[in-house]
Amino acid sequence: MKSRMPIKKSNLVDATVSSFGDEWARFDRSGLDDEDVRRTSDEYFSVFCWHTLPFDACSYDMSCGTGRWAGLMLPFSCAAVFKE
Repeated sequence: MKSRMPIKKSNLVDATVSSFGDEWARFDRSGLDDEDVRRTSDEYFSVFCWHTLPFDACSYDMSCGTGRWAGLMLPFSCAAVFKE
């Protein structure tokens, strides 16, 4: 997909670009089993009132990272978009 706005080198911060992925490496959650993911997601989304969503609700997760929440949001959505 072609960007509408060109990326200018002056807008980039080299330290930020070079550290991309650092948090994923330091906070690796890929070893969590299904129960740990479910428990963590219950805590993470505890403030959200899932039961108030309309039947045709759509999910959008911006900066979804590894997408670990994606599968847990799908039962509450008729459509979903997950973008990193």
